[in-house]
Amino acid sequence: MYGHPGKDRDEAELSRRGSNLDIKLLKTFLALADERSFTAAGKLLGLTQSAVSQQIRVLERELGAELVIRSNKLVGLTSAGEILRQSAHRILENLDQARSLIAERSSNGGGRLSIGAPASVCRTLMPLVATSFHTRFPATDLSIVTLDHANAIERLTRRDVDFALTLAPVRHKAIAAAEAGRDEVVVIAGEQTPLSRLSRLRANDLQSQAMILPPNPNTEYAVWSAFMLESGVFPRIALETDSLELAIALARAGLGVTVAPRWAIVSMEKGLAALNVGDSGLWRTWVIAYPASMRLTSIHRAFLRICSEQLGTALRGTSAKEGFDTSASLERTGAA
Repeated sequence: MYGHPGKDRDEAELSRRGSNLDIKLLKTFLALADERSFTAAGKLLGLTQSAVSQQIRVLERELGAELVIRSNKLVGLTSAGEILRQSAHRILENLDQARSLIAERSSNGGGRLSIGAPASVCRTLMPLVATSFHTRFPATDLSIVTLDHANAIERLTRRDVDFALTLAPVRHKAIAAAEAGRDEVVVIAGEQTPLSRLSRLRANDLQSQAMILPPNPNTEYAVWSAFMLESGVFPRIALETDSLELAIALARAGLGVTVAPRWAIVSMEKGLAALNVGDSGLWRTWVIAYPASMRLTSIHRAFLRICSEQLGTALRGTSAKEGFDTSASLERTGAA
């Protein structure tokens, strides 16, 4: 009920000192606070364990307080460390907002925008977005990194990236999202296979087929896995690879059939057949996720519109000449 003057003074002093620290040191500290391991934080940041430890000791010297509880297992935070963690998040958020506001004053952009997306999306779809965005905002630097769905939310909450292209639904109270478009998961078969003559596949059509799938199907294959499980059909997995391009090449060679989004074969359709699955197809919704606390500048909103325009068409696996719907909602859809 009542405040503690000594504790309040300590918090104010740590917060004041934290605002004068090297941004890189703050990011290292936040990575350690999240990962709770010097080794894991080092891997995340591309640093050695000793480098992370050294940076934390520099922080502790500058602040005059012990920040972490070191043990043979997980690293914990002291009360001072918890104060710094909260202050560091605010400092980095304010810095991001300042950069965005400065960039917004320039008609051709400025600053830096970082985006994460799955590897297959980066190779096939992100060039469309990057080219269109760079044409509109040539002074804004883009950073596009591969980011799987499992890590997207974590990287966004740490503010490692500004936006992440990921699959819906996104259920995290600290994350908002704008719909980017929908894609269809299809079966890819070589044109020489009898299966390629069918216009639509039922689960039973795949019972005797040799499948080419990743060793550990991830979220991207969830709609396929759910369909087969519900149907009670379990085809034989003849080949395993985590490379989508290799799986498609093997299907073209007639070594089996694989599963992929229709857009994955738009540029290499020769010798392949993309077959619809089920009565109405297997569809997924993609969203551009971002921190709910992030102030959306005109450049951010322009990026979301470009994603809606470019990805809305590309995700369907159709030609841009067929037109696209630019009315995708930019409303925040983060759920608790």
